[in-house]
Amino acid sequence: MTSLSAVAVQHAPESAIFHEGEVLLQKLVGFRAEAEYHYVDFIRSSMPNQHRSFFQNLRYVFVTTTSASGEPWSSVLAGPSEFVASPDPEHLVLRFHPAAGDPIADNLAHAAAILQLGRTDDATLQFGFLGIEFHTRRRNRMNGTMTAIGKNGDGSWTVQVRVVQSYGNCPKYIQVREIVGMRAPAKPSSDTLASQESTARLGQGGLTLEMQAMVRQADTVFVGTQYVHDHAPARSSGLDLSHRGGRPGFLQVLNGGKLLVLPDYKGNNMFMTMGNILKDPRASLVIPDFETGACLYITARAQTLVAPESFAYLPGMQRLNLFEPIKAVIVHHALPYLFELRDMSPFNPPVRVSPLAAAPAQTVDGSQATPSTNQATLVSRVRHTDSVSSFTFRVDQPIQYAPGQFATLDFSQYDTALARRKLRAEQTTRDPAIMNDDLVRSWTITSTPPHSADSGFVRTSTFTITVKHYADGMISPVLHSLQPGASPSIPLLGVGGEFSIFCNPDNLGNGTAAKDNVRKVLFVAGGIGVTPFVGMVRGLVEQAQHASHTATAQPTDVVFMLSAPHVDDVPVDLVREMSQLLAPHKISIVIALSRASPSSIKAASDHGGSLQGLGAVVAGRLDKNMLLQHVEDVQQRTVYVCGPSGFQTSVTDMMQSLGVAGEAVHTETFSF
Repeated sequence: MTSLSAVAVQHAPESAIFHEGEVLLQKLVGFRAEAEYHYVDFIRSSMPNQHRSFFQNLRYVFVTTTSASGEPWSSVLAGPSEFVASPDPEHLVLRFHPAAGDPIADNLAHAAAILQLGRTDDATLQFGFLGIEFHTRRRNRMNGTMTAIGKNGDGSWTVQVRVVQSYGNCPKYIQVREIVGMRAPAKPSSDTLASQESTARLGQGGLTLEMQAMVRQADTVFVGTQYVHDHAPARSSGLDLSHRGGRPGFLQVLNGGKLLVLPDYKGNNMFMTMGNILKDPRASLVIPDFETGACLYITARAQTLVAPESFAYLPGMQRLNLFEPIKAVIVHHALPYLFELRDMSPFNPPVRVSPLAAAPAQTVDGSQATPSTNQATLVSRVRHTDSVSSFTFRVDQPIQYAPGQFATLDFSQYDTALARRKLRAEQTTRDPAIMNDDLVRSWTITSTPPHSADSGFVRTSTFTITVKHYADGMISPVLHSLQPGASPSIPLLGVGGEFSIFCNPDNLGNGTAAKDNVRKVLFVAGGIGVTPFVGMVRGLVEQAQHASHTATAQPTDVVFMLSAPHVDDVPVDLVREMSQLLAPHKISIVIALSRASPSSIKAASDHGGSLQGLGAVVAGRLDKNMLLQHVEDVQQRTVYVCGPSGFQTSVTDMMQSLGVAGEAVHTETFSF
């Protein structure tokens, strides 16, 4: 296993968007070339309209600022809708009242003085910003520079920020919480490690017991980092703020509160947070207590560790961060809203307890932080092609989902059995990330739950996933070897996702009412990417039968385009079922076969052929000309794209070139 110390001495390749620390970590996990390719246009120097609208509707945001001595502090800011404004794509303006005890007030006062001196390039003017909606699991980031700061007569602050970086993040590890009311005003107080005297009084630098309890119960943490360097790419220098989530206890306390251990779960592989820490150890944490509204703010010295060094703190964890608290403060009433937990992220892996911990992580009330799991038992299997099958599971506890969402299953019980395969795969591919595979997988649910006219889609005890067998895969061979009624149950961690026509009920052709009030959608699938569309079509029919009065039960005009290599790669029975189910609506099917011969296409399309009557079957790759030939009104449709990441990128770029609004294009991927 290659360690970080071995890689760090090597010269990092130049990058247009990432600095040396980020590049080194991307190289370590074998994602260097992909990161540069996928994210070169993903990280922007201005905000898209979708992000601007998102930010302006938020009622709380998280930010990072710098103290006069260069310490980063992260904060939560709250206010009414539109307390964040965006006058143009290059600027955000925030007007807010900091909570009593929040270090941001002192940081802004210092930054304002710096601006008055005309030192517009001073590092203390950097600003990290994260907009997040817990109830939708949406989050977008913006890092920039403060260009105007003012304190208003009512005690509020107005801050204008010029954008340097703007980009979105995936919904992974976000717990769903709803605002259900406002908290009663409370007299704020604080508990601060701010000087040598108070540090000694609190146990030689350790967090207080109250602070440690807040850490142990946390399922949500925000991490502020910085990297300011004259020679770094313009889009990689500055303050940053990221979200981390997991089961309660995932952030662990060691050495009597003197050290915190934060595991790095599989993410987008940009490594902005860990890369920053690798080059600059100054960091900050915000740890919210959603029950009380208090937040623990910490400024710390941080360290990035990778295997094998990381194993000493968390065995089997490929990467992690250590934080040594320097100063800390509990800001009471930092969150003025009452939150109610609706759903834990299905991606949260089990907590690995550090062997250096004095006792297992506990919740505030002393109970073990180990949530119950829902066991899924395979009850039936249907084969569609030689490599594609549908698997139906029955669960102990009924679940609720929307057609097109995904189910997350935990195959970690097969870790020992797969150890040799993991080692062989790592040696073959030279990809060290394989050894950190947590064996948790997400697949689209292709079944549809029962529908009620009053309650919408209701809870059910069964669900179906449709999965392709990959001979060199890690988990799909295990899944395809399971026998209905005879194989062990698999823990279902949860369901989620927003890639569903039912999660976007107002989208009628770019968000406007289509002609004759007909919902117009375009489904674009690459290979096994057909699966969410099967679920959505089944859901449309189920909904139309039981809730004809609802908005989404209106007539639906569907164009379904499937790209596959050969005739045998088309799941004919699923596509034919979609065609038959949508017969009362309007459906056009286009099947593009990129590697099939003209003779095989003709044979499959002729009378008695497997693809007879399924619409247009054409030879070649799906491109702009083919799309326009079959979908003349693409700009009037809401577009859903599912398939391999390269396929999704190609189709998304195609839609942009055709003038389809960004907010009208929805993509699905489990690669984050």
